[in-house]
Amino acid sequence: MLIISFVGPSGVGKTKVVEEVVARLHELGVSAAVIKHSSRSMTLPEGKDTSRFWRAGAKSVVFLGPGETSIMFRNYEEETDLQSILKRVGSGVDVVLTEGFKGGTGKKIEILREGCSERVTSPGDRIAEFVGSDPAAAEKAVEIILQLLHKKN
Repeated sequence: MLIISFVGPSGVGKTKVVEEVVARLHELGVSAAVIKHSSRSMTLPEGKDTSRFWRAGAKSVVFLGPGETSIMFRNYEEETDLQSILKRVGSGVDVVLTEGFKGGTGKKIEILREGCSERVTSPGDRIAEFVGSDPAAAEKAVEIILQLLHKKN
């Protein structure tokens, strides 16, 4: 399984690039999972059954509907590591894209703000860098991912 982390400062367009990469990979028949890292707590829609179960203390809450499933696991440790999550969501996909995890190991694509030199990785840690507002950023990232997938197979 190929794992690519999209990293960069807040507000540079990481989510937009990852969203476009997922859509393009899907068009090409490449299956992808996405794991988003956040320093903030998640919020569920107030008053809905799932949020009520969560507030009541359920260790996990699963919302199962036609064609989709949403699962939340309560972490009693400070934070669950990426490898634990990969075991749950990484099987059966060609590539796992993460947003965040700048401190993790593995291949990173850094997303930058135009005209800003702020970096969150060192040159040896990243395989590419793109400006988030560049309309071609996602397509360039897809090309890299396809090359890496081809090398793995």
